Amino acid sequence: MNPLDPGRPAPAQSSTPRRPGPGAGTLIGIGAILLFLVGRVLLAPLGIPGVGIAQWLFLALPIVVALQLGGFDPASSLGLRPVGTRVLTGAGLVMFGALGLNSVVAWLQSFWVEVPIELVEALNEALRPSGPLEMVTILMAVAVTPAVCEELVFRGVVLQSWHRWPPALAIGLNALLFGAIHWMPGSAFRVLPAAVSGGFIAWAVWRTRSIWTGVWMHLLNNGFLVLAAMVLTTMEDVPAAQAVNGVGDEAPHPLAVGLFVLLIVVGARLMGSAGDRSTPGEERSE
Repeated sequence: MNPLDPGRPAPAQSSTPRRPGPGAGTLIGIGAILLFLVGRVLLAPLGIPGVGIAQWLFLALPIVVALQLGGFDPASSLGLRPVGTRVLTGAGLVMFGALGLNSVVAWLQSFWVEVPIELVEALNEALRPSGPLEMVTILMAVAVTPAVCEELVFRGVVLQSWHRWPPALAIGLNALLFGAIHWMPGSAFRVLPAAVSGGFIAWAVWRTRSIWTGVWMHLLNNGFLVLAAMVLTTMEDVPAAQAVNGVGDEAPHPLAVGLFVLLIVVGARLMGSAGDRSTPGEERSE
């Protein structure tokens, strides 16, 4: 009953979890990104561990604080929806297929984007661990931390706030934004491959409605690239650019490209045959 009018029923309260709209979600995400760009500079003297610390302090923490202050439901705002092993298996296949296609992208862009050898050699040196403990530190800072912190921003609060937009628009803009944050002076060669990887991750999160899909794919992507770079940097006959791009001067073999596409198709079918097929745009209104 309505306490102000005993004869009238109390109005029904919506049980739908509250999450940021497109404007609020975008502002929260961009605000965290700007904080991270400043924090990354401040912690640059700490090297690779400093970048990892900056992500936790200036990406993840501001997202959590903003959602708390705004009274938003974290599970709905970030897409904390559980997924099964079949979805994760499919997502893993899609990610490895995307990694292969990114080698094609890196080779194609090498014709017009110069890879700065000095920067690549410095990166190679930073990724050359002196022992097991340093290897774990690098993997935590470059693979595990971005898989959590960057996903909270891009496929979490930002993409989830765009859930009513057309999928192509939301996924495309998310990929471009993700690629843009990987730019820094002299590293333009990283932007397009990052955008491609970000697009595949955004599509998978959109399809599964779960940020855990993105965290898993991001972890596989970064972990594989870091471990591959560590191995390649120990091989003296491998050019520095190849240690970062993962490709040589020759075009990728057509059979390899076909295999990459096959991995993506099989992975997408696994994801589509497991669990809820609905997209964020099909969820009930808020």
